[in-house]
Amino acid sequence: MLPKTTMDLNEFKVAYSNCHGEYGPVMENFWKNFDAEGYSVWRMEYDPYEGECEDLLMTENLVGMFT
Repeated sequence: MLPKTTMDLNEFKVAYSNCHGEYGPVMENFWKNFDAEGYSVWRMEYDPYEGECEDLLMTENLVGMFT
C-alpha cells in the first residue's frame, strides 16, 4: 500500500554488512539515497538491567528482535 520506493534496502544491508567497521561512507550513502516516502528511521535507546548486555551473543539476540 506504500508507494514504490527508489531505495534498494538490500544494497544498503550488503554494504553495511561488508564494511568491517568503517561505517562512515556506508551511512553517507544511506542518507544520500534514503527515501522518506517509503521508509522511516527510528532510534531507540535501551537501558539494560544489571548484568545485561555483558555477553555479546545475548546482546545481539536482544537487539535483533527489533530488526
